[in-house]
Amino acid sequence: MLDALPVSELVRAVMDDTAHIGLAYNPQSDAQLQFVASAAAPMKLLVRAGHPLTKLPGPLHLRQIMEFPLGLMPPDYGVGRLVELLEYAEHVKLHPTFRSNSVAGLKRFVRSTNGVTFIGAGLAAAPEIKARHLVALDLSHPLCKTAQVRLIARQGRPLSVAASQLLLEIKRNFSVFNAR
Repeated sequence: MLDALPVSELVRAVMDDTAHIGLAYNPQSDAQLQFVASAAAPMKLLVRAGHPLTKLPGPLHLRQIMEFPLGLMPPDYGVGRLVELLEYAEHVKLHPTFRSNSVAGLKRFVRSTNGVTFIGAGLAAAPEIKARHLVALDLSHPLCKTAQVRLIARQGRPLSVAASQLLLEIKRNFSVFNAR
């Protein structure tokens, strides 16, 4: 397995009490973290409408996407970390054309090129997918299917009334957590 994976800025902020709560994609388990709520959020491949990969029967294999320009999140983000694990599991090395910590930048890259990127269940691209500008394609690897979005807090940290209420509202009102 990969050793010493970096921790995202968000997770670090929750662990060092800079932030009370966080919403993270596929964060690594840690004794300092409490997963307050979790929801399935399979990693998908994001492409523009009409992209050649939309014509292939899915789910897609990693080797099928390797000929296309690739935009990636840095490895200290949940999607970036999952891509590294996928590379390791599939014995391949992906070479990004574009690397950005901006989901908006990655969406623009995909929409204006023949490029592809990975995204957590299409959550961050829901408006563009609904408008049919972008398409989220299924990936075949089991690692992609088991990813989750998690609402996190630091283990043992008492939250203020306001932070506790916000946590409750997020759990109740974010569709990803109550889409059962």
